[in-house]
Amino acid sequence: MVDRVVFMKNIGIRNRNSLKQVIRNVSLTVISITLLLNLIFIEKISANSKVMIFSGGGFHSALFLGMLAGAEEAGFQPDYIIGSCGGAVAAAIAKTYKTSSDRYHFLMSQDFFDFFHNIQFENDSLNGSAYNLFKMIGRRFNLIPMEPDLFKWTIFNMPLAASFSGFNIPFDRDSPKIIIVASKIDIDIHTKRVASTSKHIQEVFFTDSETANDIAGFLSPIPALYPHSPIIKKTDIITSRTLTEAVRASIADPYYMKPLDLGGQYYFTGAIDLYPLELAKRLGHEVAAIYPPWFDTVEISSFMSVYKYNINNRIVNVTSQYSTYWIDDSDVDELYKVAGFNPKPDFSSWTLRYGIPNEIGEFRRKIATQWEFGRRRALEAFAGQKNDKLHIRKKILPQAIDAVLENSRRRNF
Repeated sequence: MVDRVVFMKNIGIRNRNSLKQVIRNVSLTVISITLLLNLIFIEKISANSKVMIFSGGGFHSALFLGMLAGAEEAGFQPDYIIGSCGGAVAAAIAKTYKTSSDRYHFLMSQDFFDFFHNIQFENDSLNGSAYNLFKMIGRRFNLIPMEPDLFKWTIFNMPLAASFSGFNIPFDRDSPKIIIVASKIDIDIHTKRVASTSKHIQEVFFTDSETANDIAGFLSPIPALYPHSPIIKKTDIITSRTLTEAVRASIADPYYMKPLDLGGQYYFTGAIDLYPLELAKRLGHEVAAIYPPWFDTVEISSFMSVYKYNINNRIVNVTSQYSTYWIDDSDVDELYKVAGFNPKPDFSSWTLRYGIPNEIGEFRRKIATQWEFGRRRALEAFAGQKNDKLHIRKKILPQAIDAVLENSRRRNF
């Protein structure tokens, strides 16, 4: 009898392990099919086009521009640069200043220092951060049914007029061509409340007219991967706005900065797809992408509360795909500890402390550190084989992939 019980328990354990393996295999198969469909969809690839992606990054534009300097040093001259969220600022600088030397001098300038100091605290009390955290976690676990309030208790304020005047130019067709990723959201202009319809957010690309033709008809991969997200499949392409307007829209992260009103339509963050690898493949046959770090619980909750998908799930999806080059950003938190600009809580005064140094010398020291970090990481990536990930310092472990896929299976995102 005892042997039979042990035998049955062993069968149960094997069955559970087999089920886990089946779930993982099915999920990875879905990812593979998605990749295949993306490749089939790419119809307009130029045989020689090169694309570089600046993904997220907050206030750390120098990191991306250092990567661009390293890429150019290695002989990779991008024809297109895609910037999302904080990466949009770096993309705009790359467009405005044509050489690495000019970009570096601008980053060290008083103008760039002033640009960051034009971003002011709208609410530096930790009460607001606690309120937003409560909302984010509540919406993540469906404890709060209401749509997110993107206008209340935001942390930063940057009026469009205060944005850097050097970006107040139209998108042009000179190389590198720029695509700024943002979101368009259906908001009642009177109540400032998000629409209650199931699909009310659209992925938007700000770019020039020629690039607009190249990406016409491109469908956002996010709703295909995460059907329960409020994101519309069809994307919108805008060619009539300036770099300033596009950047201001893309950096307006939920709970950090209010959406931007352009003609009665509200635009906000490029975080709708921080890693637009499929779009990059639509444009070129050589792609330099960033291998990102894992997101923590608070960051996951922020994404979930607005977009209803797990950002770590998207990271698994993206890093499972092919990219010609992977630039290692997986341990960037170590850089931020010594040269970061992100705001930090000061519990003694119960406020947030601005992360940008008040003294320009310290500002320049951190800029130089970010730049060199990015440059060295790019040189490292371009020295390796195509699609090589051997140099990645913090690879996503199989057990972490299993946890994300299992969580997604149970919650349908």
